[in-house]
Amino acid sequence: MAIKPEEITSIIERELEAYSSELEVESVGTILRIGDGIATVYGLQDAMMSELIEFPGGVMGMMPAFTTDDGGDINATNTVDTGRLKTGVDRMIGDGIDVISTTGSFGEFHTLLDEEFETLVRATIETVNQRIPLFIGCTALNSREAVRKMTVARDAGAEGVLMGVPFYFPSTVPNAIRFYHDIGELFPTLSIMIYHNPTLHNVTLPVAAFKEITKNANVVAMKDSHRGTTEFIQLQEVIRGHISVFCNQLQYHPYAELGAPGFW
Repeated sequence: MAIKPEEITSIIERELEAYSSELEVESVGTILRIGDGIATVYGLQDAMMSELIEFPGGVMGMMPAFTTDDGGDINATNTVDTGRLKTGVDRMIGDGIDVISTTGSFGEFHTLLDEEFETLVRATIETVNQRIPLFIGCTALNSREAVRKMTVARDAGAEGVLMGVPFYFPSTVPNAIRFYHDIGELFPTLSIMIYHNPTLHNVTLPVAAFKEITKNANVVAMKDSHRGTTEFIQLQEVIRGHISVFCNQLQYHPYAELGAPGFW
């Protein structure tokens, strides 16, 4: 099932017609331990993947991949709790979520061992079971690792991937364009969502770059919160009909009026 940008846009626009920007606190937990970017919290039984958790001091954190109780232990080697993952993903879909992306930045892709990544990929694909579009995060330090992750995702039955530019050494813009071109050719059955994170991935994709990127039919979406409104308008003029951009939830007004079909 190929993921088309117009389908994503239609789904998100329909679901967000009744969107309210007000935040509501539903439950309160206690922080037991924080280590290696992972917080162990007691008392939030209903918390889900990608749900906002407010910590003391008003800091907002995105909940990471579902982890075992020893996930913050430096000696841990099997930290993906598939039971919690399946329960959480079923809950998300049951509550009306229309698109799921996995293994982004916060305690996820960069903290997983190879075998843990494969466990997470297979468990997520099995649980989603093609009920909604799913993008498996395959961002990596280098291109070969990114290709290996995409191979794991494809062979497990994935239809879409969330891909940032390999980032250990800063990429040039032409190299970044070439990266998306090459993985599109290597994996013609996978739809690609660009993960644009200049702060962590050490490269900014300017609007001009998308005149080339949009030639790649595999690129259907982008997760991007790093553009002002003027640049976002310019971007829409280039990508409209090719790529759907998800902005940060705090940007949704006015970005929705400028062409953003949804937010993360």
